[in-house]
Amino acid sequence: MKNIQAIIAGIVLLGFASGVRSAETPEDAIIEKCTQTLTANPQDAAAYGQRGAAYIKKKDYAKAVADFTEAIKLNDKGDFYGGRGDGYRMLGKHDLAVADYTAAIKMNGRHPHYFGMRGNSYMALGKQEEAIADMEKALELKHPSVEYFKSCIAKMQAELKAKKAAATELK
Repeated sequence: MKNIQAIIAGIVLLGFASGVRSAETPEDAIIEKCTQTLTANPQDAAAYGQRGAAYIKKKDYAKAVADFTEAIKLNDKGDFYGGRGDGYRMLGKHDLAVADYTAAIKMNGRHPHYFGMRGNSYMALGKQEEAIADMEKALELKHPSVEYFKSCIAKMQAELKAKKAAATELK
């Protein structure tokens, strides 16, 4: 056992001494690899997309948006719009998120994530009817967050009903 520990310690020390370092997280490894790929080929849309997805997981949304924007410039693909929409949504830029999810839906109208997340952005913008329609579509397409969307839909339907009742009383 002590021999194995000594060997591992030696490998670790050699790695540090040679300047080789391991990535801290799987996302860091992806970012590092994609950066190397993009250094060799700055026209690789997939590498921008993969790195953007890794930045989303690391919650570095501004970098994710930048990478997905570059990917879109190189390859106008629905997944890249969906990824950038995720970044914009997490940055609170819901109008931009809605536009990107809409573009992604036009390219792949069967992806429940795009409908669900566009619904979240509509909800944040106070557009309850649009949010309900998108969340219902996400459920129809088998989005895994069933309870979350059902809860949001019920809450917004109750709010809409209360608004209509209040408007009727004012007349």
